[in-house]
Amino acid sequence: MHALLKTIALPLLYLSVSQSALAGKSKVIDPLYEVKYQQFITELTASAEQGDAEAQYTLGAIYSYGDDADLDKSLATYWLQKAAEQGHVQAQLRLSLSSQ
Repeated sequence: MHALLKTIALPLLYLSVSQSALAGKSKVIDPLYEVKYQQFITELTASAEQGDAEAQYTLGAIYSYGDDADLDKSLATYWLQKAAEQGHVQAQLRLSLSSQ
């Protein structure tokens, strides 16, 4: 799972954040990308639900910074808290920064 996160999650997170930066501009999204992205989210969620702290953190980041379809602050907090409870340092840091 960790190799999947490094090779797919980070680029997808970047694309998600990049798309947010383009809000209001015309964007054409490849339908195949959408299908693969949804498959990725489904697999990532399954791993997160099984207790994978890195998957939980990644979901938290996606829901924190996603475009309109993925932006969900309550889900972001939920997954970041799950990861932080397992000692995920980045999740702990992100939560502490968001509470300031």
